[in-house]
Amino acid sequence: MSDRVKQRELPSRIDTTDGTMIFEGYVSRSTAAPKYAIKRSSLEGTTWIVKWSGGTLEKRFDWELRTSCGYEEIPLYEYNQA
Repeated sequence: MSDRVKQRELPSRIDTTDGTMIFEGYVSRSTAAPKYAIKRSSLEGTTWIVKWSGGTLEKRFDWELRTSCGYEEIPLYEYNQA
């Protein structure tokens, strides 16, 4: 089983870009090079939309590529199982 974001875990990196998009990185140190689960919150009108890199809580993405990752919403049930 891969390393996943745990409930109440705090991000180790935050990038606020222009204020309409926020990236939060949750690091795994179990690999030689750090890998992240990346949460992207984007402001659409007056609503913040939350999506995760690859649609997963798994820590397997490069932080430097956060703006070009594919992001998907995940079911609330899956998030609560972390």
